[in-house]
Amino acid sequence: KKAAIKFFDRMIRPEKDLAALFSVATGTRLEQVLTNDVGLLTRSIDAFPNPEGATALLDGIIKGANYLGEVQGRRVMVIVSDGDDTYSDSTLEQALRSLQLANCQVYVVKTTDFENYVRTKSRAGNANIRQLAAERRMLEIAAQTGGRVYSPIDEKELDEAFRQISAELSQQYILSYYPDPKTETRGEFRQIALTVKNKPNVDVRTRKGYYVPKK
Repeated sequence: KKAAIKFFDRMIRPEKDLAALFSVATGTRLEQVLTNDVGLLTRSIDAFPNPEGATALLDGIIKGANYLGEVQGRRVMVIVSDGDDTYSDSTLEQALRSLQLANCQVYVVKTTDFENYVRTKSRAGNANIRQLAAERRMLEIAAQTGGRVYSPIDEKELDEAFRQISAELSQQYILSYYPDPKTETRGEFRQIALTVKNKPNVDVRTRKGYYVPKK
């Protein structure tokens, strides 16, 4: 909660930025509608209920993507979760499609290592099959949308993860192009790739493609 509050305090520019909060358990609930009021966001975070029940994470991602899809401007989703999903009706492919349609970039602050460290005070841990599947899921979502996954182990690394996300969001370039409509089929997924000329070793992260609008 403290790291998330710092993140919003660092990121939100009242004249430019809006943020909303969702909680995800057996169901997904909009805890705070889009606002530029850091005080409202802080109070909503403080009021989050204790984690319990099942986790319908993919359903929650789709709900969040649909919500952001109605808003103009750059869209970013920050997921704070172990990545586990025990209750969703949706698939990973459906969640990715919703994110791509909403042109939404996803960052993940994965809590698995943090939770293990709190219990064992050790970086080492024996990941089970479900945890490995959850990690692959989060890595795929971040890679497909041009985001990144952070795996902090303590409060210092958790705060640093949020700091890096806010720094990266303030230093990104937005590139656009106009494809030839004659070569596109409405509703299809088109892959894109971005490289930096004369710098083959530069690490470029961007969305992997887009869906051609049906209208």
